[in-house]
Amino acid sequence: MDQSTRIGIVVDGISEFRSLPFVLNRIDTNAVILRPLRADIQPHANISKIVKAVTPSVKIFVEKNCHRIIICVDHENQTECIPRWRDDIEAALIKRFNGEATIDVKVAVKAEMYENWLVADTSVFERHSARFSFTNAHERQVSPNKADRTDALKILKSAANNSSYHKVDDAVLLMKSLDPYRAAANSRSLRRFLRLVGCNTYSLQSKSP
Repeated sequence: MDQSTRIGIVVDGISEFRSLPFVLNRIDTNAVILRPLRADIQPHANISKIVKAVTPSVKIFVEKNCHRIIICVDHENQTECIPRWRDDIEAALIKRFNGEATIDVKVAVKAEMYENWLVADTSVFERHSARFSFTNAHERQVSPNKADRTDALKILKSAANNSSYHKVDDAVLLMKSLDPYRAAANSRSLRRFLRLVGCNTYSLQSKSP
């Protein structure tokens, strides 16, 4: 990807919409990443409903001359395997816009949810020790390369100090200082997202850290 490449991102939650922009400028990519748009995507909805939910946002990015549009969705224990589910959504979107617009649409599946990305950089909690007590036991659930398979929401709730974990406010707090490369070392799904936005570190592969 070069500096003329424009990328639009559609996210499925308020937490992502509010917090993801803070980390995008720390990704080593030549592409221009536009501010994400939010669509009301229900992860357990059928594919036709997912396509319907993201269509308005896709149209906006098409009008903004985006070369690639990335749809971010939670897996949340789908019965269908991630690659097949992802490919089916991509195919359905391409079919939806056939004859209307030529789009390069990709789906980034968060395994299992956005919180798995938030816990993936375990060093971020050191900078927010007043808010979170992130223990060695928590660390062992995430590292090495286990963030996608852990119960991230449970970790965040148990680590939160003073008040209950807040999905939006705490996501913003963490993403403001999260290192995307430290996080990627523990999350394969995040590595794929980085690859989709043209991250030079993962330009050839994202399977391995």
